[in-house]
Amino acid sequence: LGALIDAAATTEADVVTPVVQLDWAALDTVREQKTREPFSGTSCIRRADGMAIWFSKQVIPAIRKEERLREKETLSPVWRHIGLYGFRMAALERFAALPVGHYEALEGLEQLRFLENGMSIFTVAVEPGANAMWGIDTPEDAAFAEKLIAEQGDPMEAPR
Repeated sequence: LGALIDAAATTEADVVTPVVQLDWAALDTVREQKTREPFSGTSCIRRADGMAIWFSKQVIPAIRKEERLREKETLSPVWRHIGLYGFRMAALERFAALPVGHYEALEGLEQLRFLENGMSIFTVAVEPGANAMWGIDTPEDAAFAEKLIAEQGDPMEAPR
């Protein structure tokens, strides 16, 4: 949360949101999960300066010559979006006044309304948490999250 607040203070973007770069094992897990729950989780394409280019329920980008890349890089080129946002008030007011966009409706992703209307989203690269999961988008995801919390404890619970 601190990284998101810091980014909001130092960028002119309309929106800030965190993303995690997946390692290859995490990407393999995501792909396997997508075979069961194709609309769980969201990935992001971002510029080198952190500005978002696109978000999708598909795993993006497609990776040519993946085996070669796996040999050279420890991290995949796939960024997982974490559904948390920081908005500038004017951006949120504009968003609320805009109709649902074409791609927003197709993908079911509200952040696409910003991009479809020329607004900017800065992505903040963060480290994955110990209990990180792709997302909670389905009843099965919620059950898995509850199982993780039961086994590992609530990561948001204040220490006693």
